[in-house]
Amino acid sequence: MTTYDLEEDEEERVKELDLDSEADEKSIVRAKRRLRPGMRSEELFNWPIEEYWKKQGLLANQEYIQEMIRKNPKNVVDILALPKYQDNTFTDKMQWLYEHFRQFFTDISQFLVHLQHDKGNIYVIKINKTIQVCNKRNCPKMQATEKFRYRCAAHAKPKDCSAMSYAVHTIDDFSKKFQNKKEFPSRYGNKISQESMKQFNECARRVYRIFAHAYHHHEEEFTKYEDEYWLCSRFITFVYMYKLIPISHLEAEAQIPPKALLKLSTKEWAHKVGDVVTAKNYNDENT
Repeated sequence: MTTYDLEEDEEERVKELDLDSEADEKSIVRAKRRLRPGMRSEELFNWPIEEYWKKQGLLANQEYIQEMIRKNPKNVVDILALPKYQDNTFTDKMQWLYEHFRQFFTDISQFLVHLQHDKGNIYVIKINKTIQVCNKRNCPKMQATEKFRYRCAAHAKPKDCSAMSYAVHTIDDFSKKFQNKKEFPSRYGNKISQESMKQFNECARRVYRIFAHAYHHHEEEFTKYEDEYWLCSRFITFVYMYKLIPISHLEAEAQIPPKALLKLSTKEWAHKVGDVVTAKNYNDENT
């Protein structure tokens, strides 16, 4: 497939549009923010981040979150912080948390593929080092160190699963739960009730264990992935920013040491969560 000059293509599309109304100007902006056949890899998503308040529709939160991650995955505070509208009010917090969880499901799925390497091998030999693959033979039980072992709650009755099955079952289980129209009726507006926070809390606790297993049993692969995508750092910051797991409960889990994560100060996000009381309480506990 031959490539074409993106700028020339955009100019041609702009000429076809009538500039007599504000609606047409918005159409031009949308025309410039599309992926088209023949685009080069360096051109993909190569446009400035659109201000949050300009976005519209069901996928506004998702689009903004993904744009922020593509721009700089290391900038986890700005990725996670509640965005504001023109009148300086925050977007709906529950809706924002919901979209972040959906994004984490996608990103963690890619991380699990990374941990599996080649499914046909028990070990992968790389640069004269033996790297353990996360599969049923190597990790038959879900654990984080020898001290913490977990049963998979994605079944009618919790049961033992391999670490990889536990991770996949957890992501699949909450992906289904988050499609429940009773608790999550819409991806737009402020229709998710505060009662759904219980689902967020439970999901955060079980997802944390996936990262804890990866760090303690596949540290080299964990570190390699983290240094590029900062996924665990983003998730841990997400948990702290929005108090999704009580600190006492988090301290009772297998610990992922700070040295393995992006170093952040609570001062960087204390006033960006749309909930000053929550931010202040967390800072008081960690000063």
